[in-house]
Amino acid sequence: MAVNSGNSPAKVSQYVRKHRIPWPVIADTDRSLEQACGVGDISLNNIWQARIIDPEGLLVRANGSQMDETAQRAARDARWNVDPSTIPAELQPAWQQIEFGSFSPAASTLKRYAKSRKADVKMAAETLRAYVDEQLQEQVDAAAAAVQADDVWTAYGLLTSVQQRFKGYELPDSVQTDVDRLAKDERVVQELAAVRKLELAMKSAMSSSATARKRAQAMLQKVVDEFPGTQAAERAASLLSPR
Repeated sequence: MAVNSGNSPAKVSQYVRKHRIPWPVIADTDRSLEQACGVGDISLNNIWQARIIDPEGLLVRANGSQMDETAQRAARDARWNVDPSTIPAELQPAWQQIEFGSFSPAASTLKRYAKSRKADVKMAAETLRAYVDEQLQEQVDAAAAAVQADDVWTAYGLLTSVQQRFKGYELPDSVQTDVDRLAKDERVVQELAAVRKLELAMKSAMSSSATARKRAQAMLQKVVDEFPGTQAAERAASLLSPR
């Protein structure tokens, strides 16, 4: 896939159509992906880098001029979470969703085939469900660890993510209870308010209007001033900093 940093989706879309670029393209409007990937400032002096996402989900440098060889080398240590050769055809679509972390869309399929009269299909459904339950529990445990460390914002994010990613599955009762409790914590209240204002500022920043972009700068400064110590304020400050 390709990434464009710093331009609006409209400009990127126009460029893609004009040059008939066949790849999926990410419009990295605020350069957050650029920063997260650690590739430096993308510019005319820095236009050609390649990365591989390894089996642990980490970005590692790749040889862009020899991508086939690089991909094959990276794939040597890769393993499926659930071996697809053990999954019957009926469950292959659900397996693919689960394999790539899209758990919720597969929920109804797993429920249906868990009652199958075909032993192999039923067993495969149970295997996939066991893997989903394992991933769910890992995220719940991570949230509990964040609460223990008094990192309530991280815990809140993990638990609300559980509710979204695993919608359709039976969740521990503690998930909703903890979400309700954390939502009342003043630190979470401040983070949520800051996020909402940051999102409004980012929406304004993507406008082609110079007036709107100037307004976005003022909105970002308000996030910094009104919500010190929040992650949104840190993000707003980084966007305001000269590059």
